[in-house]
Formats: sequence, C-alpha cells, structure tokens
Amino acid sequence: MVVNRRNIEALAQSVVELSKHRVIWRELTNKDYKTVRESTFKDYEDFFTLTVDAHFLAFCIKTSALYDKSPDVISIPNELEDIQDEALKKTLKEELRNKNEFISRVKKVRHKVFAHRDLVLDPSELFKEARIRPDQMKSFTNFAQLQVGRLLEYFGGDTCNEFVQNCEIFEENAREDTARMIALLVGKTN
Repeated sequence: MVVNRRNIEALAQSVVELSKHRVIWRELTNKDYKTVRESTFKDYEDFFTLTVDAHFLAFCIKTSALYDKSPDVISIPNELEDIQDEALKKTLKEELRNKNEFISRVKKVRHKVFAHRDLVLDPSELFKEARIRPDQMKSFTNFAQLQVGRLLEYFGGDTCNEFVQNCEIFEENAREDTARMIALLVGKTN
C-alpha cells in the first residue's frame, strides 16, 4: 500500500476518536463519582448502560481497525511498511510487538462479544477473562497517539508532540463535556 498524507490523517482521526471514547467511557465508569451519579444513572438506566457499552465497543473497534494487518486497509502496521528510515521502522515495529498481547485481548472482546457472538462465554465473563483494565486502556491510547504522531511527523505533518498535545486537548474537552452532561442530569433529578 502506498502511503499518502490522507492515510496518515485518517489514522490520526481514528486515534483522536479512540482517545475520546476511552475518556468518556472512563468518566462514566469512574468509581470516584459513583455516589454522585448513582441516582442519576438509575433515572436514566437504559441510556447509561447502552452508552457505557457503546464507548467500550468503540474503543475495541477503533483498536482493532488501527492495528488490522489485512493488506488492503489503512492501519498502523501497514503504514509502517512504507517508512524508509530502517531504524525508525524497526523501533516502531518493536514497540508494536510489545503491545500485541493487549491488542489481541481487545480484538478478542470485539470479536466474541460484539462482532461474532458465539455465546460460549457471557460478555461479563469474557471481559474478566480478557483482563482489560482502565490503566491499560490509557497506556495503550497513549501508545497509539505516539505511534501516529511519529508517522505524522515522518510523513510531513504535525510534529509528534503537537499531535499528542492536540489529543490531550480533545480528551480534556470530552471529559469536561461528560462531566457537564452528568451535572445537568444530576440537577434535574434532585
């Protein structure tokens, strides 16, 4: 696959979306806010249950797409192949190999729970088996931001630092939006 600027920009947009979905999911599941939101979540139970699941699913889908190894897709592994700087390519591939176990667990959740349900395991059992923790999701999101940031910089876009800083701004905006929405709902139920 020939790398072009639009491919890298598409990956950057996917990483921004991955980041936002993780932050919103984390805000909605954060135990620090449980007592504040408990009655609100009960008042809007269907909405919050589906929303939490939707953001986790989006995280799994974005991760699977970003790291899809099919030859005909725009993905990080495929774009790495077009890097001419062998040292950089080797470094990025090695970093990716170190994340393969986590990526496999996320892909398994996406596959077994959301894409091709075989009903062998209940979704809650599969989540436990997959051992996907919030801190791992954050660490992985940061990793994806850095990988795409390096690709952007290598192929003539933003610097890696600029991209990561922009992701942090998008994450903070998503966090604040989620907190404001919950605060509005809390005010309406009291």
